[in-house]
Amino acid sequence: MLYPFLKRLERDGLIKSKWRLSDKGPLRKYYTLTKQGLAELESEKCQWLKVHSALTCSGRPWPRGVDEERGTCTCTCPLS
Repeated sequence: MLYPFLKRLERDGLIKSKWRLSDKGPLRKYYTLTKQGLAELESEKCQWLKVHSALTCSGRPWPRGVDEERGTCTCTCPLS
């Protein structure tokens, strides 16, 4: 289940992969986030903060990244 997911992320330009020699055993594939992947991660993080605060933060301190007075995400991502 993991590898089809990684393949889709790579196809969508969110990660890139590189085969590297290993000291022990066969070649290994390493994955890194692209700039587009980092932007998507930030966007998803903001969405999660909105959901989290809507479900669990009523009457409690807001999590980091959420503006308590406005009830909005203060991440660096564009909010929809």
